[in-house]
Amino acid sequence: MRITGGELRGRRLHTPASKYLRPALERVREAIFNILGPRLDGARVLDSFAGTGLLGLECLSRGSAFVTFVELHKPTSRHLAALLPAWGLEERARLIVGDFLRVAPRLAEDGPYDVVFVDPPYPKGLIDRSLEIVAQCKLVAPDGRVVAKQHHKEALVAPVGLSIVDQRTYGDSKVTFLTARDTT
Repeated sequence: MRITGGELRGRRLHTPASKYLRPALERVREAIFNILGPRLDGARVLDSFAGTGLLGLECLSRGSAFVTFVELHKPTSRHLAALLPAWGLEERARLIVGDFLRVAPRLAEDGPYDVVFVDPPYPKGLIDRSLEIVAQCKLVAPDGRVVAKQHHKEALVAPVGLSIVDQRTYGDSKVTFLTARDTT
């Protein structure tokens, strides 16, 4: 895997082998970042199921001010923890080792975020619950974006507080872009 754009473009990311990792394919990442475009400049980003950290690292490479990574799998999080200072990113990133569904209320104290990535493990059916928590905790700024990635056969229902603005399918991945919706 490699970073596809920005100041870190071309850097290779080597990660420990794990059945728990399912990094976004390069063409899916490129499509996501083409759509997000200048929205990333100076953005505060939350990578909620970070895995390798590839999405958040792409954001840092493309001009985001700060990324908070959340990853439960300890071997993967240790690898990401070592990578951040090795690439000189420790001042622009924070890694939380834990279950996103449990740490989200704490993240609300730092929020809202300009971009929130929600890319939970496919077979677990976590996408709807994760989006509910993003909405309940008000983790996305009013003009921000939530980028949800799920298996193309998995349905996604926007929870109260979020609206779908775009949805695209790339192979077996479906990418949905959502924005905060005023519920008052």
